[in-house]
Amino acid sequence: MNSDQQIQFEKAQQALDQHQYSEAARILAPLNDEVDLFVINHSLVKALYEMGQYRQAWSLVNEHLADYQQSAELTALAVQVALVNHQMINARKLALASHHDDRLLRQIDQAEDKMRETMQQSLQGIQRRFIHLGDQAFNGQQERFHAADQLPLNEYVQAAKYLVRDPFVRPLIRASIIQNLQQLQVKEIITIYWIDEQEYSVDLAKLKPVDEYPIVIEVQKLLSDRYGQSDPVTLQTYLQEFYLQLTLLYPRIEETIVDAQAWYVALCAYSQTTNEPAIQVAKEWQNRLTKLINRMM
Repeated sequence: MNSDQQIQFEKAQQALDQHQYSEAARILAPLNDEVDLFVINHSLVKALYEMGQYRQAWSLVNEHLADYQQSAELTALAVQVALVNHQMINARKLALASHHDDRLLRQIDQAEDKMRETMQQSLQGIQRRFIHLGDQAFNGQQERFHAADQLPLNEYVQAAKYLVRDPFVRPLIRASIIQNLQQLQVKEIITIYWIDEQEYSVDLAKLKPVDEYPIVIEVQKLLSDRYGQSDPVTLQTYLQEFYLQLTLLYPRIEETIVDAQAWYVALCAYSQTTNEPAIQVAKEWQNRLTKLINRMM
């Protein structure tokens, strides 16, 4: 922040301290547009929450999700904002990813019970549309996938176990549902329908977040070593493509990317004259993934 922005921020903090939430938000909203700093985001979220502007507060939380996992206090605020927006799945993922605070998890359980008592018909409709997600085109599937974040855990898992083996659900959506189940720490063995059109048994308890697989870390390092200093824009382009590939491959990443160097070469240094078998296999997989991605566009 420059000096003028710092003065404005201090005024907003004084307003917050004096419970003048509307005044604080009036100052912080344009400041947040000018400067992308978490300290501003956090203060604005607090002001909007106290004003009852829950939807806007949740939108801002999503812009800095990782930052809200830095401490138990920050996570508690993010979870509270999620709950008042009926974002039950996201609230639980935040609580589990950060500090595994049993008090937060009990709070989420209580909120779920209240939803079942007061919104039973609405929840049944959301779950029914979620289960029949495969009937929709990609945009419709995305919409129902995100709407399902309002479901309590048990209702979500019940529908998710059906969807991950539904061949009519787009691969990106299926993989995203599986990632959600991993982040929700569901401990079950499920059957999934994967991109090779085969079914596999998956032990959810053994899954890891995408960026914790050693083979993923190896490819990331190869890309960073090559482009990190000389061409950061190209690095981000290749990383985005790689992450999208990983999402489609999940949870069978290690079964597919067996050679980090070959995957790296196929991704950003492939030549038609290359005849190494490992690189050819990697390139064939990447071509297959590109076709899947193009179908989503």
